[in-house]
Amino acid sequence: LAQHNSNPATTPDERIEIDVLTGASAGGMSASVAAQKLLYDADALADAYRNSLYRAWVEDVSIEGLLRLQPDENPTHSILSSDLVESISRAHITGRYQSPGAPPIRRHAAAAASIRLGLALSNLNGVDYSEPTWPTGSFTYTRYQDELTVRIDGTAPCDTPAFWEPVRNGEDSCGAFPLAFRMKELLRTLAEYPGASPTSFPNGTERLTDTDGGVFEHDPVGRAKDVVDALHEHLHVGRRFA
Repeated sequence: LAQHNSNPATTPDERIEIDVLTGASAGGMSASVAAQKLLYDADALADAYRNSLYRAWVEDVSIEGLLRLQPDENPTHSILSSDLVESISRAHITGRYQSPGAPPIRRHAAAAASIRLGLALSNLNGVDYSEPTWPTGSFTYTRYQDELTVRIDGTAPCDTPAFWEPVRNGEDSCGAFPLAFRMKELLRTLAEYPGASPTSFPNGTERLTDTDGGVFEHDPVGRAKDVVDALHEHLHVGRRFA
């Protein structure tokens, strides 16, 4: 895509830009890293054997490291080391902000001006929704299939550790395969769940326990479609590819 978009013969109408990324489990973890690198750190995607995705999935992880639980890890919470997974996500997401000063922004040639990131989650607490029934009363159901959706602008305000730490926590939760990795708590707000019953969020914000998004939705194409519909209201479908 970078070669295609950077080719002088490519017209503006022929450019291919990425503006939506969704994923579940390992796909959500990869989508989070890819979104940041596309918008802010193009060099991290340049080399086939040094790019962030190759390093995260090939160089930085090993079965020996996964089987070696850290001293603070409870062996009844997971079979494999969740600490190792979190250290990798820190290295490739929030590690960008460890050096003093603002890091330089280098947008990838295939990145749109902003990217919508959607992570599939499985919320073990559940969120209640109520529907009125005729002639009186209501029907309440609990939804455990969940998501974390953010809009990332390719500008400095989103290129901060405060913005990316919740995303990093979300992607760790998205890939927390049951039994293999421990579940994770995410701080969520009622505003993130349109139509939800306020009783699920008595304080406005609640810590919800999440696990691998693939439990309910392993291939979240529907998440991408929902985002695209919100962006274009079914327009320009002939110019969009998945």
